[in-house]
Amino acid sequence: MLSVGCSLSFLVVFSRLFGAGAEDTVSTCQDGACVDTEESSWLQSHVAKKHVGSMLEQEGDKAGENLSAVTNVVELGGCENVGLYYASMTGNTETVAQYIANAAGSGIVAQDIGDVGYEEIMSKCSIIVGAPTWHTGEDEERSGTSWDEWLYDTLPGLDMSDKKIAVFGLGDSAAYGDNFCDAMGELSDLFKAQGATIYGKTPIEDGLDYSASMSVSDGKFIGKTFDENNHFDKSEDRAKEWVEQLKLEGFF
Repeated sequence: MLSVGCSLSFLVVFSRLFGAGAEDTVSTCQDGACVDTEESSWLQSHVAKKHVGSMLEQEGDKAGENLSAVTNVVELGGCENVGLYYASMTGNTETVAQYIANAAGSGIVAQDIGDVGYEEIMSKCSIIVGAPTWHTGEDEERSGTSWDEWLYDTLPGLDMSDKKIAVFGLGDSAAYGDNFCDAMGELSDLFKAQGATIYGKTPIEDGLDYSASMSVSDGKFIGKTFDENNHFDKSEDRAKEWVEQLKLEGFF
């Protein structure tokens, strides 16, 4: 059984953590001394996890048995809603990202991946990512955008094992039908390699004509495809349909 002192410290951590915003002050207390720190929510969760874990371990074997369950709850406290990130060359991917944000609602804001830090991304439980394909036929750096650098310089250092990822891609089914939305597959593969779970897969016959794609896996697209060059009039409705699918899958 936890001691009174440990229990009080435990409650302080949890009350602060679960009520904190992205840049709120969090207090951690031990042996009657409290320290206020201003950190991102993602970092708050890790600070709290370490702090609670230390307290529980001091309480003996019985508390230690519950350490895993408790720290998992603390970890969830560091997640904030849904993040939506894209990179764009001509503005088409940005346009579709906004369609998705509008359909999802709940204050979700579409942001350029080049304008946000990894701390913000790691504070999200569910993450939607989107990219165009400019480097057709390539195995790596297919998008030709800031994703290319982020995927290979930043992502390898991040643990995505507790993240839900949904991917959308922009392609030109008429001019580049042999490499339709190839970058979407690259995003999916690299996020999966870091432990993420992929949501929002769609049928390969999904209303757009194309010849081949590197974003097909097990008979499905690994995300939602869009074509603003030839089928711009379908994009908004396709975004709405995909968001509804993600809701049914428990992504949000």
